Amino acid sequence: MTPTTDGEYVRLYAERLRNDSSLFRQQKEFLESQYAASRSIFRDRFGDDEKIFRKKARQYLKKRALL
Repeated sequence: MTPTTDGEYVRLYAERLRNDSSLFRQQKEFLESQYAASRSIFRDRFGDDEKIFRKKARQYLKKRALL
């Protein structure tokens, strides 16, 4: 069966994850690397200190009219 809808793709992927644990490990490693990269980018841009980070992040978002 070839999936045609988003729901069918989700079901197929879930079944494959359940049947092949290496896919789960691969997905987990990918997500963890994305998280680490994003965290590094934001830390470089806004700093490590939480209060300064929040202040700089809010300023950035306000400049972009996103806040």
